Amino acid sequence: MTFKDDLLTDAKNVFLAGDNELDESVTYTPSGESARSINVILNKDALQPGKEGKSLALINQAEMYIANDATEGVTSINRTADRVAITDRDGTAQTARVVRIIGSNAGMWHVLIE
Repeated sequence: MTFKDDLLTDAKNVFLAGDNELDESVTYTPSGESARSINVILNKDALQPGKEGKSLALINQAEMYIANDATEGVTSINRTADRVAITDRDGTAQTARVVRIIGSNAGMWHVLIE
């Protein structure tokens, strides 16, 4: 097994194992596709005022890690068109969009959502 293979295996089996220790289940809707439930690492502590819109309303942002896998994550991301249903720090259901791909490798995507 190569280092590249190990990245994906570790991402799925350690960080996104579905045991709710590090991950949580969200509903991810890729652009033009059906919604599906996947496990992600969602950094809710990152939710903070990110920028001011034209109406001066603050927009919250968070960082999310997704497996780079067709079955247990996603293999491509359409910035601004993909949607994710999350529960915020207050327990309120929210729909966010991917606004930036911070990084990616063979194991995981690291994205900014708001």
